Order: sequence, then structure tokens, then C-alpha cells
Amino acid sequence: MKKEEKDKLYTEIFIKRQTYKDVSSKRELWKEIGNLFNGKLTIKQTKTMDLETLILKIPYKKSKIKLIETDTKPLKFKFDINFINKFEFSISWEDTIEKFLKIFGKQDIIIGEEKFDSKYLIQSNKEHLLKKILIDSDVKKLMIKHNIYLINCFYNKTKKSHEILTVINRTTDKMETLAELIKLQFLLIDRLESNRMIIV
Repeated sequence: MKKEEKDKLYTEIFIKRQTYKDVSSKRELWKEIGNLFNGKLTIKQTKTMDLETLILKIPYKKSKIKLIETDTKPLKFKFDINFINKFEFSISWEDTIEKFLKIFGKQDIIIGEEKFDSKYLIQSNKEHLLKKILIDSDVKKLMIKHNIYLINCFYNKTKKSHEILTVINRTTDKMETLAELIKLQFLLIDRLESNRMIIV
């Protein structure tokens, strides 16, 4: 199984475990956070009006960060970014499946911080670049604090650019938490920019 297929499978397994959660109760919160970060909120509903999707687009530097949450899927952050060189990585919960795959040689990068290394399976085609993002940065602290399920960076052949996807659990319903999760996306962009990994 290819890496992309495995990552998709893990994300699908995680999402299928989720329960229904009415996101309409978060509309006002998302409007407020949109105003705070100069974002634009879109609310979509299915034709039968039984499922709702919240989409918030927030501009930051040359990127546009998209927050998406539905009644049946967890909160996700997505943004496109142009790397100077091809660079992919995945930081995901180290659950039972991951531990099993590690026995059969699945790569695991060690960052050197016990709490972080024991919680996450870390993979990349360029280990030294990923370490530049994670070492001595608040990215790790915010991931641990907010129990981030996945941060995945992959090359999108259709768009001919990279996409960074962050998947969060379903309990994000506080202004402070949502603001910090948005700032995590800003921090990722800042770290990539300061290490001269992206085209600015």
C-alpha cells in the first residue's frame, strides 16, 4: 500500500469513529473568529437541509487558510503552499495501528522530546527540514496542548502545489481554542518561511 493510500485510510478510520455533532451551534463562534482574523464564513447545507458544513477562509501572508467542519466530520484546516523543493511529511497519533506498522519497518523520526515522540508517528521525505519546523518551536506545544490528530503535508498533482492538512477532534467550541489552532497554522507558515523552504 502506498504512503498516500495509508494516510487516507488512517484519516478515514479516524473520521468514521466520529459521532454526529450539530455544527449549527458553532455558527456564532465562527462568525466571531472570522471577524477577529478578517475571514469569510460560508454555511452550506445539503438539499434535504439535514447536514450542515461550516467553511471559514482566513487570509495569512500569501496563503488562505480554510477551516472546515461538518455535522459528520471533524474540524480540518487546509492551505496550499509552494515549496522550493518537494517536501512531504506526516505527524499523526501513534495509535495501535501505527505501533503495529512500526514493527514492520514504518519510518519514525525522533525529534528528541519524549512527550512528543511517544505521542506521534513522524514521517518525512526530508527529515532535516521537518526537524527545522519542529525543534525549538511552539508547533509541538500547541499540538500536544490541543491533541492534534494529524498534520499532513503532501504534493497535490492537480493543483501543482503542496497542501497542508490539519485534523482536529470534535470538541473545539471555545474562542480561545479556535484562535490558538488558527495561530498554529500561522506558525507553520512562519516556520516554513523563516527557514526559506517556501516561495514568498
